[in-house]
Amino acid sequence: MKNEIIRKLSSRKFWAALGAFAVALCALLGVDELTVEKLAAVIGAFSVLWGYIFTEGKLDSQSMDKSTEK
Repeated sequence: MKNEIIRKLSSRKFWAALGAFAVALCALLGVDELTVEKLAAVIGAFSVLWGYIFTEGKLDSQSMDKSTEK
């Protein structure tokens, strides 16, 4: 279950959907454009950061597995 959640959090499609939902919700609530832009930027930046951390962790884990097999 934990691996499934981590896999979903590392999905670019998930972050794009979350960003689109947040922007649509802000538009529905009448939030000003500058705030919507800032929110979209934060979601985009967080998704890039999370993706980088997850990918690097996975690569490090795979390299550790290969080094222990020898």
